[in-house]
Amino acid sequence: MAGIIVETPRLQMMQLNSNAEGSVDLDMFHNVWRDKEATQWSLRGPCENKTASQAWMAGVVPSTPGERSDKRVCCAVLLRQNRPGPDVAGHRSVEDGSESIGILTLLPSEPIEEGSLGSSLTNGTNRVIGLELGYLFLPSAWGKGFATESIRAFLEHHGSERRKSDPQTKIQIQANVHPDNIGSLRVLHKLGFSTLETIVGEDEVFIGGANRNKSVVKLWKAL
Repeated sequence: MAGIIVETPRLQMMQLNSNAEGSVDLDMFHNVWRDKEATQWSLRGPCENKTASQAWMAGVVPSTPGERSDKRVCCAVLLRQNRPGPDVAGHRSVEDGSESIGILTLLPSEPIEEGSLGSSLTNGTNRVIGLELGYLFLPSAWGKGFATESIRAFLEHHGSERRKSDPQTKIQIQANVHPDNIGSLRVLHKLGFSTLETIVGEDEVFIGGANRNKSVVKLWKAL
């Protein structure tokens, strides 16, 4: 069952731990990934049914309990308004996956080489790990600041938890965005991400509602 890991004044982020058929976790994941507009900038595109979402989710939910606070995190974003009351543990639970308005993920990625960043990240640390941020929101959540609000809290929580258990490790958060996805680039720049490079692809793909070059802007920030 999903559990709340962080809250903001307007939102709750609930960690998803299972893609089992019939689970609320899968329902919340599918509620966002089935939407054509929400997934328009994803090369994967929408998941046509729960079976497709279940297979896609298998690559993003933690594979072991230890990974849940380490390198692989998947969360659903929910509005706090009209939510059920707190349970005995002081958290809230959900019974209807349709309440999810967004999905956030952190997945393992190769760290960016120091020379590409123009500064050292390993000074005084034992190692550097790379994590790739992914996110998408339903159209009903667009233009309200929910992406910026939730991602900021999500990353701050993850960084805080990581430093408690492994203070000598530096974390690079990476994000890959199509250069025409202006809204997503705006969100990342608000969150303090810096552009590392822009790669212009030669192949053409249907993304963002049109045929476009398969290009990508690579961004990063340190936690």
